[in-house]
Amino acid sequence: MTIRKTLLVIETIGRTASALDKWLRENRWHGLWVKQPDVAIPLIDSKDRICAVLLVDDDPAEDSLINNLKILKQWSQEVPVVVATDETNGVLEKTVRKLGVFYYHTVDNGIDELKTAVECAFEKALKDNLFMTLSGGVKGRRKPC
Repeated sequence: MTIRKTLLVIETIGRTASALDKWLRENRWHGLWVKQPDVAIPLIDSKDRICAVLLVDDDPAEDSLINNLKILKQWSQEVPVVVATDETNGVLEKTVRKLGVFYYHTVDNGIDELKTAVECAFEKALKDNLFMTLSGGVKGRRKPC
């Protein structure tokens, strides 16, 4: 069985999906798009190794980003999470960073910087041998992504 390096993308509206899908395929990575993190668990295929997570803050509900990040961190403290948001908000950024994100991205920085952040998150997962699997939780120091 071939193992797929997978990026879990949690995004309500879906604007980022079109910008990243082709790029992921070009790099031989797999993208799994969901609207809520708890929905992702049954969708993860046995071939998937979630090596990084992109959490897009596009939900108008004020606390959805924080709540989604808390759900992810309960599932896995180790797998790198990149947060992408439309606006710079110092209070939000401080709260998100306290929860342990890998990178905090604002739309002003552009799609290329977001791609670089995702690529670096994958590299960290490969280096540290971290991934989430179908059974949930983090696996580490066993099989590489």
